[in-house]
Formats: sequence, structure tokens, C-alpha cells
Amino acid sequence: MADAATQTMSAREFLIWCTRREGERWELVRGVPIQIAPTQMMAGARQRHDVIVVNLLVLLRDRLRGSGCRPHTADFSLLTAGDENVRRPDVLVDCGPTKPDDLTAAGPAAVFEVLSPSNANFTRFAKVDEYKAVATLRHIAVLDSDAARLVLYSRAANDAWISETVEGDGAVLRLSGFGVELPLAEIYADVSFEAAEG
Repeated sequence: MADAATQTMSAREFLIWCTRREGERWELVRGVPIQIAPTQMMAGARQRHDVIVVNLLVLLRDRLRGSGCRPHTADFSLLTAGDENVRRPDVLVDCGPTKPDDLTAAGPAAVFEVLSPSNANFTRFAKVDEYKAVATLRHIAVLDSDAARLVLYSRAANDAWISETVEGDGAVLRLSGFGVELPLAEIYADVSFEAAEG
């Protein structure tokens, strides 16, 4: 394939193409590969971002054990917009059947995005709306990396989305779709906000 990054491709073609681009992170948007550039973030935000993601993965792995649902890193993909887009949330919970060679979630149930200076506005608006259209998703959490605060979107019984801000001492992220509770103190454990405030 010529310079695939300038060509449109299907989700399947894109996922195969990505397997040959080790060390790079790409998403497919309306059939066009877009490189995600974490190096554009400030160093402090990048470390906070990584610590939050690792904390989420550990907490979710522990809480979901035996439930049939599993957390995944951004190496695993989520198909959106009628399979025209391939997204890579920071953390993705998949409750579908497991197949060792799969590159995409079979039953995506929750996504977690940690905001950074380079993605904040897009993630808060366009990406959240895109995620809401995925029929199996129950929760979308958008976490701040500058403070222990997040916005949780949850799908109600009537298929409407309800949002709530979770912040403050003793606050807990309640994922009712799984019966899981994650204290913000644990999600943000070992995260320093000093550089963000300065």
C-alpha cells in the first residue's frame, strides 16, 4: 500500500496497517488514519495522564475479575460511526467474548478518556458524542488530569444519557452497569497536581 496515511481505508485495512506501525498510535476518522501525538503534551501532564490510566487499569482489573468483563489499554480498539472510525480510548472495558487475536472490542461497555492539553475540547464534545452512539456502551468517563475530577456519562434504561460531575474529598465513581465503585482517591493515587497549579 502506498502512503496509507493519506488514503482512505476500511476499519479492517486500518487495523492490519496499524500492526506494522509499532510505537505509533493512530485512530481512523472517517476512513482516514490520524496519528495521535502524545509528545505534544507537557511532560507533567503526560506523567499524570499515565499514572491515572495505570491506576484505572489496576482498579478495574481487580473489581471486574470473574465478571466476564476486562479492561484494556489504548492498544485495543473501539469501532464507532458505523465502523468508519477506529478509536483508542485510554481505557476500554470489553464484556464481549474473548478471542486472543482480536484487535477490537466485541462488547464495549465502558470507555475512560483522560484529558490532556492537546485533546481536551475534542474529547469533551465530539468524541463523547461519537461514543454515545455505540449501542453497547453503558458508561463514558472523562477524567481531568489537572484535578481529581471527572464527568461520568451513563446510559439510562430509556437509552438516554445522564451526566454527572464527580469530585471532592471522598467522591466515588459509581459504574452501575457493572456494580463497581472506584474512589477518586484511588483513581488519582500518586498523582501530583503541583505542576498543573503552577
